[in-house]
Order: sequence, then structure tokens, then C-alpha cells
Amino acid sequence: MIVVKKMEPGQKERVIRFINQAMREEYHCDAHVLPEVVFVACQQIRTGEDELVGVIGLSLGKNGSLPLERFYEADQAFSAPVGSRGPSGAAVSTREIFSRRTEAAQFGRWVAEVPRAAEMLVHAAAGYARENGCMWGIGEAKPAVARHFALMGIKVVRIPGRIVFRNIPPNVLPYYTTPPLPGIYVFSLLQPYFSSIR
Repeated sequence: MIVVKKMEPGQKERVIRFINQAMREEYHCDAHVLPEVVFVACQQIRTGEDELVGVIGLSLGKNGSLPLERFYEADQAFSAPVGSRGPSGAAVSTREIFSRRTEAAQFGRWVAEVPRAAEMLVHAAAGYARENGCMWGIGEAKPAVARHFALMGIKVVRIPGRIVFRNIPPNVLPYYTTPPLPGIYVFSLLQPYFSSIR
């Protein structure tokens, strides 16, 4: 059985090791520091201990700028339908999303070793974001992660922009230089996929 809950203080070092191991295997670098809210997925193993099988983190825009704003210059004129204004899916601009960042949550550090855990983590994080008044999810990701979201049924839109390499810490840089390059993706927390979240 997999259980998803907010990270407890005593789990922090274990979570950092778990995320960094995944980043080192894939990109030969560490991850950014943990965001303010982290959810963990644990699976009970035969010994009765909990094995960490997944992690996702959130930074809430209501607490200031979103972390990715330091690492990207987004195209402020970009406008696309992201389904954020009810079922109509009306177009919304990048400028609007960032000017209303109190309604945004940055998702990140999404690592899951078990497929079911991946979806459970997204649901937990989205539910928390919505409880805190957020209607937008935003994150930096490689195209494969965006495709995974799409396979789960989440409509994501890539925001054009460029990476600001001078602002990226050296221990994280390989993530940003290993092709394919990451980008900013936005999605509505009001789209049908999330309708089962209270």
C-alpha cells in the first residue's frame, strides 16, 4: 500500500538524498534546495518499515516570487488557452499568470519510482495548492515530464522563454544544459483531471 503525506521534519535528509540520487543518475547533478512544501509517497515493505518511493514539492506564489522566476525570462506577451477560466478554456497571457502569482503554485522535485505514486503525489500537491487559493500550476520540466502529465490527462502549455544561466547554481547546471533543455509549463488546477479533488 502506498501512502502520500506531507514530509515530516525527520524525513528531510532522506528526501534530499532520494531526489539527488535521481538527479545524479539522470543529469549528473544535484537538485535545487527543497521547496517550502514537500509531499512524500511511502510504501510499506515486509519488514514493516516505510520505503520512500516518491516525492513532489510545491512553492506557493502567495509567499513571494516563484523560484523559477530566477532561472527563466518568460515571454510576457505569450497567450494560450490553458483552461483556467472555467470550461471555456479562454486564453491567458504569461503576464497575467505572473502578475497573479498569488494564485499560482510551482510544482517541482517530482520523482516517483512507482507509477501509482506519481499520480497520487500530483493529486496531493494539487489539492494542497487549491486549498491555498491557487488555480494555476507552473513548473520547469523537460519535455518527457510534460508528456507524462499529458498521458495522465493533464493539459499543459509550454511558455516560451529563455534560461538565465548566470543565475543557476553550478551544482544544478547540468540539468539545464543536458538536451533536451527544460522549459516553463503551466496548467490549470481547475481542469477536469483535478475535478475529483475536493
